[in-house]
Amino acid sequence: MNTKEYILNQFKIYPKLELQDLMKFLYQSCFGCEHLVSDFSKVKSNIEHELQDNKDSFNSIEELDGDYVRIHLNYGLSVDTLSTLFILSSQQEKKGI
Repeated sequence: MNTKEYILNQFKIYPKLELQDLMKFLYQSCFGCEHLVSDFSKVKSNIEHELQDNKDSFNSIEELDGDYVRIHLNYGLSVDTLSTLFILSSQQEKKGI
């Protein structure tokens, strides 16, 4: 798939998609979640909080237009596993701008 096809697919998956959501998708496609990580305990706390308020009905892994994927919170992984994966995927890109 090329970037245009990924963007069109986002609109199919998320009919209420807004510009900020699309920008987040494109950013995460290039840089993953490196902008959100300060430390493991903060990441774990944020994931636990999101799970409590979770309105996400998806339980899948979603490919992004790059080297990253999104794992939806309902996928079935433990908070510790999700937090660990989040931290590992947040390592700063060596070739990032």
